[in-house]
Amino acid sequence: MMLQEIHDFVKNNYEQENFQTYNEHNWSKTDYSSKNCSYQQNNMADYQLGYQQAIQDYKTQHEFRHYPEELAKLINKLTNGRVSEISEYIRGYNVGKEELLYK
Repeated sequence: MMLQEIHDFVKNNYEQENFQTYNEHNWSKTDYSSKNCSYQQNNMADYQLGYQQAIQDYKTQHEFRHYPEELAKLINKLTNGRVSEISEYIRGYNVGKEELLYK
C-alpha cells in the first residue's frame, strides 16, 4: 500500500503545480504537509497532463525529457494495469513532443 500512497502524493502535488522544474531556485513554494497526501480526482486525464507538460518543457527549456514509453507499457502489462496512469502520462507527453517537433 505504500507505493499507492507515494503515487497519490506525487500525482496530487503535480496536479496542483506544487512541483517546480529543476532550474527553479525557489523551493519554498512546495507544501509537504499531510493535507496534500489525500487523493483528489482531477478532471484532466493523465494523457492530457503529459501532453501539456511536453508543451511546457518546450516553451521553457526548448528541449524534452525522455520517457521510455515501451517500458512503461510492458510494466503496465506485467502489473495488470497498476501503472496505467504513468503509461498514459508518458504517451501524452510523447505525442505532444512529436507534434511540436514535426510541425
